[in-house]
Amino acid sequence: MGTDLPALRVLNAFVSRVREAGMTMFGGKRNFNSALGYLDSIGFEAYRQRYRRGGIARRIVNAFPNATWAHGAEIIEDATPKVWTPFEEDIAALMNRTNMWDVFRRADILAGVGRYSVVLIGAPGQSLAEELPNGKPGDITYFSCYGEATARISAYETNENDERFSFPTEYELINLTTSSSKSSSRKVHWTRIIHIVDGVLDNMLEGDPRLEACWDDLDDLKKVTGGGSEAFWKTVFQGMQIDIDKDMELDEPSVKELDEQIDQFEHNMRRTMKTRGVKVTTLGADTSDFSPQADTLLDLISGTSEIPKRILLGSERGELASTQDRENWHDRVSNRRTQYAGPMIVHPLVNLLIAKGYLRAPKKDYWVAWPQMGLTLTETSAISERLSKVNAQMGETVITGADIRDKVLHWDPLQEDDLIRDPALDAADPLIQDPDDEPVEEDVVPPQ
Repeated sequence: MGTDLPALRVLNAFVSRVREAGMTMFGGKRNFNSALGYLDSIGFEAYRQRYRRGGIARRIVNAFPNATWAHGAEIIEDATPKVWTPFEEDIAALMNRTNMWDVFRRADILAGVGRYSVVLIGAPGQSLAEELPNGKPGDITYFSCYGEATARISAYETNENDERFSFPTEYELINLTTSSSKSSSRKVHWTRIIHIVDGVLDNMLEGDPRLEACWDDLDDLKKVTGGGSEAFWKTVFQGMQIDIDKDMELDEPSVKELDEQIDQFEHNMRRTMKTRGVKVTTLGADTSDFSPQADTLLDLISGTSEIPKRILLGSERGELASTQDRENWHDRVSNRRTQYAGPMIVHPLVNLLIAKGYLRAPKKDYWVAWPQMGLTLTETSAISERLSKVNAQMGETVITGADIRDKVLHWDPLQEDDLIRDPALDAADPLIQDPDDEPVEEDVVPPQ
């Protein structure tokens, strides 16, 4: 009997869900999820809805991809300045034509919303259901990305002796239209697909959604902020008690007039009320401060997502992040570039395009050069100032201005043409003399 891989994957997913639902204490008498109102299992649509409507959830999913692919990268064969190899020329043309880096960024985000995403390679010629044909530089027309819900794996390699055993051989891509409820699908051969998955452990095709580990904390954050906001809304207007004198008789028109005054007062149409035999008492109520609870939950979410809290809350707050937070964040992003984005996404695509002839093969190894994680202007200025004082402290030349320009500021070396002087200032400075001027003899007065 052959191995039914799809059935095994469904069984593994079912066992995983059962284990999640079994988070109990006190001999199974208390189920955490039931007691606290958490979901036992979370589907893709739930992740997608939370990503769309949850500000912190969106930030968690977007933060690493946006930082990883910020400003793109360079794919280099020869590091010699102003030297372009045929391979580098083809890569540059491909990037300009297809907006490749932004496609990778969006695919990375989609892989974090669900368990994986794919990048479709657009090439002319045969049907998408057939193997990617050989081509030539310039033939690749586009890259497009699909998430888990619109890129379903429809067939797997079942030959145990094949090097791609258990990997997909065919995908079904679904095109959703916004103008109607109709959708269309088409089969796509695996050679036209770059499969992207983050957070891989034992399953090379499916990772953990980025919101999964902090899902319950996000639920609690919604309870605290949503419930606290609702409580504030209900108590900010304290309400009124209308006490009518027991000896006072109100006819129907008087009751109607009183109701109209109350209604107008409540909706800010008037701020006074005329009453006779009626006592109006304001009902007092206090609003609670829920910021400590929300702050604690944000700490938990920050730790779980490995995103420093101030960076998690947005770029404006990120500017205020401590130097240690920024360094830790830069290290994580740098590691993600070199251990995931490069070897798992960029290299598989480039190697495939080389093998199929869409890029001229490099004569030596190529590498991905990522842009340096930037410092703020304040940090750069502080570092430059400290380095400029090193020579005076050491009593010798340790670092030059050129070193600071190169290592800290990342500016090009100064050229002679860059040294622009003001002629008026030069004329006023006795130490600056035009080399074309003839020397002037001065009268020497002998000492008396």
